[in-house]
Amino acid sequence: MGTGIRANTRRVFGVIFAIASLATACGGSSAHDGSDADAAARQFAIGDRLEHGTGVVADLAGAREAYRASCDAGDMHGCAALAYALTVGPRLRRETDLAMDLARRACDAGDLLGCTNYAVAMTFLTSDERTPETELALHQRACDGGVLVGCRRVGAAYLDGEGVEVDYDRALAVFRDACDHHDGPSCTAEGELAEAGVGAAESRSAGLTLFLAGCDAGDGRGCQRAASVMLDAAPAGGDLGPALALLQRGCDFGAGSACSFLGNLLVEGTRVAPDHPAGADLLARGCAYGDGDACDGLGQVLVGNFGDAPQLERAVEAYGSGCDEELALACLHLGEMVATGRGIQANTDDAADLFELACEGGIERACDDAGADEHDLRAYESSCVDSQDLAACVEAGGRYEDGDGVDPNPDRAIELYRLACDEGRGSADGCTVLGYALDERGDLVEAMEAWQHACDDGAAEACIPIGEVYAVGGDGFPVDMARARALLFDACDRGAEEGCERFATVLASWAFEAELGDGGRPDRTRALALYDEGCRTDPSGTGCFQLARMRGVRDPALHTYRIALTQVEGGPSWLRVGQRCEIVVKANESDEYAFIRATCGGRPIYSTASEIALSEELSIEDSQTSEEDGDALLRVDLDAGTFQLEDGEEGALGEIQLEGRVTSAPR
Repeated sequence: MGTGIRANTRRVFGVIFAIASLATACGGSSAHDGSDADAAARQFAIGDRLEHGTGVVADLAGAREAYRASCDAGDMHGCAALAYALTVGPRLRRETDLAMDLARRACDAGDLLGCTNYAVAMTFLTSDERTPETELALHQRACDGGVLVGCRRVGAAYLDGEGVEVDYDRALAVFRDACDHHDGPSCTAEGELAEAGVGAAESRSAGLTLFLAGCDAGDGRGCQRAASVMLDAAPAGGDLGPALALLQRGCDFGAGSACSFLGNLLVEGTRVAPDHPAGADLLARGCAYGDGDACDGLGQVLVGNFGDAPQLERAVEAYGSGCDEELALACLHLGEMVATGRGIQANTDDAADLFELACEGGIERACDDAGADEHDLRAYESSCVDSQDLAACVEAGGRYEDGDGVDPNPDRAIELYRLACDEGRGSADGCTVLGYALDERGDLVEAMEAWQHACDDGAAEACIPIGEVYAVGGDGFPVDMARARALLFDACDRGAEEGCERFATVLASWAFEAELGDGGRPDRTRALALYDEGCRTDPSGTGCFQLARMRGVRDPALHTYRIALTQVEGGPSWLRVGQRCEIVVKANESDEYAFIRATCGGRPIYSTASEIALSEELSIEDSQTSEEDGDALLRVDLDAGTFQLEDGEEGALGEIQLEGRVTSAPR
C-alpha cells in the first residue's frame, strides 16, 4: 500500500487522533515523583495490570500512561514496557520511532526486556533496514536472561523463519519450556502446534488443554482459541456458557479477537440470544484494542444492518479504524459510504483510493468492473439525493437491493424507493418497487399502501399485487374476490399483460378450490365457469387446458400417467389405498414448463393453477411443498415406476403423503 493512499484514507474519514506526544518520556515531567524508585515500581505494576487485564479490564491507553510515569521516574524497565505498548493497539496511535528509541536506551542500560522490545520495534523498519538475525539475537539474549517474552519471540522466529531456518520442533521446544514457566502466549502457541500435529499426532484435545493453560496464564488469545474449539464441538442446543465466559475473559485480558468473536455472536444472535447493545459494546472494545474485524463488525451494526437505528458518522469512524488496521473489507465498506455520502461528505477520489486498498487486500468486487459498478451507483444516488431525480432513486435503490457494486442493503434500497415514491406524490415506479421491497421485508400493510399510490397514479402493474393479496388474503387483508377480480381485470384491461396472466392464474386457483369443494362438496359448475373465464382472459394459460380436460376434449399432445395408490397418510377422507389416479400434462407454448391436471376419483390433488417441470424422459419432478412454492411436492419416476405426493398443513389438502405405482405411462 502506498503512503499516498494511506494518507488519503486518513483524511477521508477524518479520524485524526489528537493524543499527547510521548516524546518527553524517560526524562520529561510527570505527575509522580521521578526520584522515588518505589513510586516508579508502583507505576510499572499498574501499567502491567492494565496492559494484560490482570484483575482489571485491559486498558492500553492507561497502561501507556502508567509506564510513562514509571519511565519518567527513571525506571528503565518502565521505559522498556512503554516501548512495546507503543507498538501495539490501533495503528494510528502507535509511536514506533519513539518505541525504538526508548527500547534501545533501556537495552543499553542493561534491561533485557528493553532488548527484546527493541527487536520488536525494529520490525517496523523497512525490509532494507531490518536485520532479522540481530533481532533474533536480542530475543535470545533476553530469553537467556530469564525474560520469558524473549523466549516466546525466539520460538516465533523459528516458527516463521525470521533470522533462522524454519524449525517447528525447535519452536515447539521453546514454547513448551516457556509455557512450563507460565508464559500464557507460549502455551497458546504450543496449542496451535499441537492442533497442527507438530511433535505428535494431531490432537484437538491437547490443543484445547494448552489453550486453557494459556488463558489461565493471562493470554486473551488463548481464551479465544479455547472458546472456539469448545463452540465447534458443542452440539445443537448445548450449553455454550463456558465458551462464552472464556470469550469474555479473553476480551477483558485485552484480546481484540475475543471481543470481536463474542460481540458478533451477540449481534448476529444465531447461536445465542441476540443482545445488540452488549454486542456493540464488545465490538467497540475490540476495535479500541486494534482488531480490524471488530471495527468492521461495529460499523455494520452502526449502519443499521442488524435492524438498529443507523448512526452513520460513528459507522464511518468504525470502518475507518478497521481500514487503518489494513482490513480490506473495512476499506471497502468505508469506500461505499464515502462514495454515496452516507455519514460523510461524498468524494469520488477518496472513494476510489479506498476501493483500490480493498482491491489490493483481495476483495475482488472492489476491483475493475465492480469499481465501475460502484461509480455508476454513486452517480445515481447523488442524482437522487442532490437533484431529486426520481428515476435515479429507483435505479440506485435497485442496485442496493440486488448488491450491484455494493453489499446488498435492503434498508438503503427502501430509503431510496421512499424518496422516489414520496407517499404517492413522486414516481409511480418508485411506489411500485417500494411495495415489493416492503413486502419482501414482511411489511405487507406498508407495501399495500405503496402499491395503492402507484395503482391510483395509473400504474396498472401496481394494481396486480394488490389484487393477488385480496385473492388469497394476507395480514389484515381478508379474501375479497370481487375486489381482486376488479383490480386484476382492470390491470389486464389497461394493457398490463402480466395482469391478464395473473388474473387467469387466480381464477384457476379459485376453480381448484371449487373442485375440492367447501366441506367436501365439489362445485363443478363454478369450477367450469372460472376456468372458462380464465381461458378467455389468457388463451395461452392453464384455464383453457383445465377446461378442456374437464370436458374430455381429445388432444394428441397430452401425456397421460395412471397411478395406483399404495400408501395414503393424512389428507381428505376420499383418498384411499388402491384408488386409481390420473396425471395429464401438456407442454405450454414455451415448452419450458407443462400444464398439469392430477386427479384421484375425479378430484384434483395438485394445484390446477401450477405448472410443472417435465424432463426429456417425461419424468415429473417438483421437490418443494406448498410452504416453499405454493403447491405440493410431486414426483413421478418412470425408471422406478413410482409416484409420490407430499405436502404440509398449509397445503390445499392439508398434511398428506401419497405413494403409488405407475401402471401406465407415456412412451
